[in-house]
Amino acid sequence: MKKHLVGLALTLTLFGTLSLWAEAPATDDPGKRADIKKLLELTGTRQLALQAIDQMIGQFKQSMPQIPAEFWKDAAAEMRMQIDDLLDLQLPVYEKHLSHEDIKGLIKFYESPVGKKFVKATPAIQMECMQAGQKWGQKIGQKIAKKLQERNP
Repeated sequence: MKKHLVGLALTLTLFGTLSLWAEAPATDDPGKRADIKKLLELTGTRQLALQAIDQMIGQFKQSMPQIPAEFWKDAAAEMRMQIDDLLDLQLPVYEKHLSHEDIKGLIKFYESPVGKKFVKATPAIQMECMQAGQKWGQKIGQKIAKKLQERNP
């Protein structure tokens, strides 16, 4: 059990470290920051992050079935409570890579009917792409395992 908890801690640390690497200097333009927050809201970033948390917890549950369900429930609740911190870490990334005009253009797109449709479809698209990626990974993994077995019977 300790081994699995260490694995969980390392995964969460890596997740947090990747978010910190993404940090960039903040802009002095509060209007740009407000528009980035609006863009994140329009794109459903919060919901996608919450979906990612649920998927990650689900994977941990499967790989560590000996850990009580209550632990996973508490871990998911803690991560969900901290979601605003994660979203705040994304603001400087958008500031770094996109101009204020870019952000305004994206807002215009995501407020359009096709933009709204895309946001609504994104969770399903991502889920199906993830499932396709898992199938691909399994297929490749089996090929690699077979080659290893052939080399080292």
